[in-house]
Amino acid sequence: MFKIDRKYWALLTVLTVMIVLMSRQIGNPHISFPDADRLMMDGVFILDFLRDLPLTRIYDYTVNYYAQYPGLSIGYRPPFFPFVEALFNGLFGVNTWSSRLAVLAFALVTVDPPKVLLFASLAYAASGPIAMLQRGPRRER
Repeated sequence: MFKIDRKYWALLTVLTVMIVLMSRQIGNPHISFPDADRLMMDGVFILDFLRDLPLTRIYDYTVNYYAQYPGLSIGYRPPFFPFVEALFNGLFGVNTWSSRLAVLAFALVTVDPPKVLLFASLAYAASGPIAMLQRGPRRER
């Protein structure tokens, strides 16, 4: 039978807690972070750009889009996250739920594995003394 080591259970537990904590407000339609609306508009802009594909008039398209929706901040931040967000918006529709789902997916993919493994190793190392304390003193026979 396949047996999973304790450190992998600890890693799975950490990732599960992270998913639960980050997805608590995923359905909340209110935008509460200072730049969240601008990041969301960057994703919408890239989605519209990919749908329209104005390859001969990129500058004019961007200027006209900014004139219509001045909430863009595409020139101030790297465009990789808005591109990922545009993919989520294309799949699930343009709404705050799909943008927050993109943030959750980004957090899961870019989680720092050495720190998570360190935490899992510490949890695994602490499980021995904790179990010993729960059992009580050992009696000699």
